[in-house]
Amino acid sequence: MIKQILCFRRKADVSALQFRDYWNTEFEQFIRSVAVKLGCRRLTKSLTLQVEENQLLQQRQQFEAPFDGVVEMWFDQPKASFEATASEEWQQMVKTLTEGKHFALDLKRSTSFYADETIIIDKA
Repeated sequence: MIKQILCFRRKADVSALQFRDYWNTEFEQFIRSVAVKLGCRRLTKSLTLQVEENQLLQQRQQFEAPFDGVVEMWFDQPKASFEATASEEWQQMVKTLTEGKHFALDLKRSTSFYADETIIIDKA
């Protein structure tokens, strides 16, 4: 399997609380419907915790601020993933994300890439 990872940052004028509400309601419904249309095998989303430990981690390691939210979309084959991003559904998703309804996302500071996951430790 191959996955596409989408890393999102919120706009500067959107608070962490506003983003959390948006991420867990409107965005979740939106990304779920897109994933179904694209034939994803698996879909996950993660939200950065707004805790002091994250701030300390950034300071200790001199990292940039983390992304606010991450989506992982799994596909059976690389070809399926590449075809999905060339599809009309994908283009519609990008268009929808850039329009007003998805006010919270700063797409210019966000990114997306393909990855091949290797599990090294799994004690689940």
